[in-house]
Amino acid sequence: MQYIIELCSTHEDGSKRLDPTHKLQLLREQKVAWQNLDWTSKCSVPKRGGNTWELFGNVLAQSNEEGDISFVQLPSGLRNIKKKEWTVNRSEWAFKVRDFVMDPSQDLLVIVKAPKWCAACISRCF
Repeated sequence: MQYIIELCSTHEDGSKRLDPTHKLQLLREQKVAWQNLDWTSKCSVPKRGGNTWELFGNVLAQSNEEGDISFVQLPSGLRNIKKKEWTVNRSEWAFKVRDFVMDPSQDLLVIVKAPKWCAACISRCF
């Protein structure tokens, strides 16, 4: 019962492989660490060189100069999340990317196509 109360207060599930006693202990440690901004580890992710990026659901995504999108699942010792990296190559789509958004919990990546501007279109706007 204590584990369920703590789980509801943090909206997290430490690890599905642990028994409730250890899960409760991890949840309490996570709650204290978050309140004190006391992290258990550091993770540096280099800038990829592109113009677009997104941080959502513990995953950092960045484009590079070639248009590929690289993803890094940020690790967490208290939540038993391992660092994971993967890339979606630009060859998967045949257009220039303007922006993208994602939701890792739904395995969702939405790519916004960059508009093609022509000189005549621009001159009409101004």
